[in-house]
Amino acid sequence: MPTGILTETVVTHSIHGLALPGVILDIGPMGKAMSFFKKLLGLLVVLGLVFTVVQFYSIIFAKTVVGRIENVARVTEVTAILGNRQVPESQIYSFSVSVRQPSGEMLTATSEDRQWAVAKTGQCVKAKYFPYPPWDFEKAGTYFNARLISLVECGSPAAKDLGIDTSTYPPQAVGAQPAAPMATPAPLAPPSSTQEHSNHQ
Repeated sequence: MPTGILTETVVTHSIHGLALPGVILDIGPMGKAMSFFKKLLGLLVVLGLVFTVVQFYSIIFAKTVVGRIENVARVTEVTAILGNRQVPESQIYSFSVSVRQPSGEMLTATSEDRQWAVAKTGQCVKAKYFPYPPWDFEKAGTYFNARLISLVECGSPAAKDLGIDTSTYPPQAVGAQPAAPMATPAPLAPPSSTQEHSNHQ
């Protein structure tokens, strides 16, 4: 009885040129369903990988930065924080960070990590920089949300444990000199007796 698996007979040729009967196997409905599910599974895997890269790009391609702090500055001025204008909390604790590499390169990033408030220029640091994705055309190639992992004094054993050799860094740049204090005005001399006499007249 026909089973529905063998569909037709064809002629194949052996290596000696003789015609031999052959068959073509029909995979049947079950085989077609398995093939469809395999293709669907492969498509879902590809879409899952694309979604993961898009959603977690900054985490996947995060950069560990080790070096000397060149500058840490608040993005929002203190006067704006103390003023009457309402400032979002994310801006109050927003910093701009610059870390020097032994090659002289300055790796900069913005951050909302409050730990940067205690970091000072000249200290050594280990931080994690998160890049903007390449499809963010305005910010691609730059870093945000720099996370402070370790803060140490340069030249200390803790800095050596982080792999920081301060001898490879140039001397710390001297900042601007502080402004000279304002001169205190001299006290006014008391009026003379002659002026007091003229005022009473």
